[in-house]
Amino acid sequence: MAKSISVLRPIRSRLEPVEANRLVIQNLPNTAIIVFDDALCCVSAQGALLDRLRISPISAFRRKLSAMLPTEAITQLDPRCRAAIEGIEGGVELRLGSFLYHIEVLPLKNEDRQIVAGMLVWHDITAYRQTPVVSEQPAEKAHMTTLRGFVRDFSHDYRTSLAIIGSSAYLLEKFTEPVRRTQYRERITTQVNRLVKMVEKLLMLVRLEGEERLNYAPIAVNAFVQEIAAKALKTTPDKSVQMVFDLETRPLVVEGDEDVLDHCLSQILENALQYTPDGGQVLLRTRALADAVNIDVLDTGIGIPEGELSRIFEPFYRVDQARSTRTGGSGLGLTIAKQAITVHGGTLSVTSQLGQGTLFSIVLPSRPVIVRF
Repeated sequence: MAKSISVLRPIRSRLEPVEANRLVIQNLPNTAIIVFDDALCCVSAQGALLDRLRISPISAFRRKLSAMLPTEAITQLDPRCRAAIEGIEGGVELRLGSFLYHIEVLPLKNEDRQIVAGMLVWHDITAYRQTPVVSEQPAEKAHMTTLRGFVRDFSHDYRTSLAIIGSSAYLLEKFTEPVRRTQYRERITTQVNRLVKMVEKLLMLVRLEGEERLNYAPIAVNAFVQEIAAKALKTTPDKSVQMVFDLETRPLVVEGDEDVLDHCLSQILENALQYTPDGGQVLLRTRALADAVNIDVLDTGIGIPEGELSRIFEPFYRVDQARSTRTGGSGLGLTIAKQAITVHGGTLSVTSQLGQGTLFSIVLPSRPVIVRF
């Protein structure tokens, strides 16, 4: 215990001023951060939620978590806090009264990567879980069911990213060592980019389902797919996957909304790269059809189980929930891709063999065909 306190002293000296936490408090008002030592005693408590939790930042110091947190909270948090001291991250959803919280439990390491403390990052997610009133009309009921699905799945992804941003911003304030600060900045940047992509998907879905007109213009298909492939490769710089082109020798032109089709093909390519192991290959093929153009994306990746193929275009459906969460998948990408092709009067189909690869095949009419839902 004495050893733990001595290790924590340099951290404690940087945890005292409330001003040091200004970035977290200003940008995450529905958050509280509690740092605890290996005896599960509070080292620091800061954040806007502390008042609601009836925790005083001053009197909390050196108090046992079991003495300062609600009984229903400590029952779930105690084992996770003990695990954090051993280096294991965890999280839990907890309802206290009329409020719902998501709590991340994280180990806190020093510059030598030794675990010196644990950290609780509280987020109020009550607003995400408000149940909307459902109309008795079948169409409205179906729409509200979709909306609830969006709120449920996206709120999980949002609060996960916000928890990482919050804890990283907090730790960024505490460490002066350049390598560690760079790591925390990169974590924040990664999660911000993830949130931006999620918002882009939402806006694209609204655009495709709404009354906004598409901006049709001629698109040179071969140059278009090569440009998107180059962008997709930049999004997965850590993967060693070969991109191969088999392009129609004749000029191919379709009329379509370039932003919408870019979003569609980018999603398919990024999936192919993400789920193809290092050393694998992704083939982009274009062919001229009668009054149409065919674009194929064929990978040598992990494949999709036969029983899942009929569902991959459903909103919020994920073949591998755990893997999708780790890679930032929203469960909307392929839904949007399918709808993007459909509104252009085309088709998007998929075939796959588990362990060998997947083929996504796009057929677009050469002349614009506008479809409205």
